[in-house]
Amino acid sequence: MSQRRGVSLAELLLTMSACTVILTMSAGLIHRALHTQSRSRSFFDTERSAMRLGESFRRDVHAAQDAAIGTAAQDEGLLLRLQFSGNQLVEYRQAAGRVQRTLHVDGSVRSREAFVFAADTQLTAEKVPPHLVVLSTVPLADSPGPADRRPLTAYSRPVSLRAEAVLGRNSSLVDVATPQEDSP
Repeated sequence: MSQRRGVSLAELLLTMSACTVILTMSAGLIHRALHTQSRSRSFFDTERSAMRLGESFRRDVHAAQDAAIGTAAQDEGLLLRLQFSGNQLVEYRQAAGRVQRTLHVDGSVRSREAFVFAADTQLTAEKVPPHLVVLSTVPLADSPGPADRRPLTAYSRPVSLRAEAVLGRNSSLVDVATPQEDSP
C-alpha cells in the first residue's frame, strides 16, 4: 500500500475558504473600529470647541463694559459685540457651524480665534436685563425621514451649550488679548 503524502483539492479549498472568511471579517471589524474612532474624535473635537467657546465668552463678557446682540438686519452672522475700555472690541460671528471670535483694537483686527462645530449647529446670544448675557445652542427640530436614517445627535453636535456671564463683573481686566495669569 502506498502512503498518502499530499493534500487533496477539497481540503485545500476548505482551508482557503476558511481563511477568506476570517480575512473578510477582520477587514470589516477594522473598518468599523476606524469609523467609530473617527466619529468619536469628531464628537470630542466639538465638545472641546464648546468648552473653549464657553470659557472665552465668559472671560470676555466679565471684562466688557457693554454688549450688543447682533440681529439679521444689522450685520450678517454677528452674534455678539462686546465693547471694552481703550477702544477694544470683541465680536462673535457665526457661519456654517463655525463661530469666530475677533478682537479689534483701535479699529484694526488684532486676533482671531475659530470654534468649529457641526454645520447644522446654530447658536444664539441674548441679553437678559440688567447685566446677564447668555450664549446657547438653538435646539434643532427632528430631521425628516425614517428614524433609522437620522444621524445620532451625540455625534453631530454637543448635547447643549449654555454659557451665562455677568457683564462687567471683572471691570479691572482691560486686556482681553491674553488671559490673566495668577501670580504665586
